[in-house]
Amino acid sequence: TVVAVAALTINWEADCTYLKVFLICFVVRKWIVSYLMMDRALYRLPLGLVEPDPDIDEERHNGVAI
Repeated sequence: TVVAVAALTINWEADCTYLKVFLICFVVRKWIVSYLMMDRALYRLPLGLVEPDPDIDEERHNGVAI
């Protein structure tokens, strides 16, 4: 991916539409996933709770949060 991005950066006018579309979709997908997974602890919360799980906070404090 890095090599393809570098090649397209150097010569964006190259005739490789499918590669351009793939790379744009890949980057957008990565942004969406990163945005959704910013706080993974929220995905572990049972419905109706507003406080995060203390075990997850402890893991995060120790730097081992999953």
